[in-house]
Amino acid sequence: MLDTSRMRSLHHAASHAARLTDEHWVSAQTLSDFVNAATANQMLWRSTLCVPRLSPEHVERAAAIAHERRMLILLEDWCIDAVHAAGVAQRLVEANALLSLRVLRRDEHLDVMDAHHVGAARSIPVVMSFDHHGYECGWWGPRPSPLQTWIETEMQCIETSARSPFVRDWYTQDAGVTTEAELLLLLESPRIAHSVLAHGKVGVAAAAPTSRNTRRT
Repeated sequence: MLDTSRMRSLHHAASHAARLTDEHWVSAQTLSDFVNAATANQMLWRSTLCVPRLSPEHVERAAAIAHERRMLILLEDWCIDAVHAAGVAQRLVEANALLSLRVLRRDEHLDVMDAHHVGAARSIPVVMSFDHHGYECGWWGPRPSPLQTWIETEMQCIETSARSPFVRDWYTQDAGVTTEAELLLLLESPRIAHSVLAHGKVGVAAAAPTSRNTRRT
């Protein structure tokens, strides 16, 4: 069991969260349309449409979800964390016809951003989950929890501008497995994020990066 007392990635929906209407959903972009229009990291974004399949365990869990869920991702094309989250979300959608995915640009929807941030920063990506009535069930972001914890602790001794190589290494080593598990928790139950925060433990097998990575040159 992963201790999530410091988990920063799973959040329950605010009681005042706006309802997602069909008009909102239709006006949002598909991931493929967003990727085609991306001006930053174009090759990296295109790779999200050709990523490897989910792990067998996660394919089974995704396929077993028996309720409709709409995922809406708030992102920008310059955000490397968004590239990885969107790729995983796309894989989950492909595993179950009851799941669907659309994306919104953060800078064009700051009202949505301001309802989904922790602290003062407008950090992305934000992955929101809505039920078939359009009510928000919870949200995830901006990074896999072990990576976020690492950044908030050991990475504080490294200049922000110098962190990117370490973050990229973490994503490469993890191969999307942690993000898959955390997004599945979000999708499997309308109350999962609230339950996670209330009880402090979830069944996610994910290891934090080793401290040796922070000493690499």
